[in-house]
Amino acid sequence: MGGQTRTSTYSYNLLSPADLQRAAMTSEELNRKVVEELKHIPTGSVGQTMLRGHYNTVRRHDLILNPTVPAKDALLKAIELVKKDIPSFLPNYDKDFFGTGTK
Repeated sequence: MGGQTRTSTYSYNLLSPADLQRAAMTSEELNRKVVEELKHIPTGSVGQTMLRGHYNTVRRHDLILNPTVPAKDALLKAIELVKKDIPSFLPNYDKDFFGTGTK
């Protein structure tokens, strides 16, 4: 199995080369997946637009490193990035889809 790499405050579970090859997505699959996920983050304010942009970038990066990483991880990173510029930002997204709703 792969190891764990730490960058900044985030750690990524990296797959072994053999596992990565089995789990790898084509660029078309990756694009389709991210576009579908972005439907759960509506457009709106400047902060919301930033959230969608950061999510797009972070999610693609995460999926390339490990195609099994949950969408929630990229969302939380993207929210943190927006809040660095807009501390009062209140994100709007589908909490059920991303698994961040309270139960």
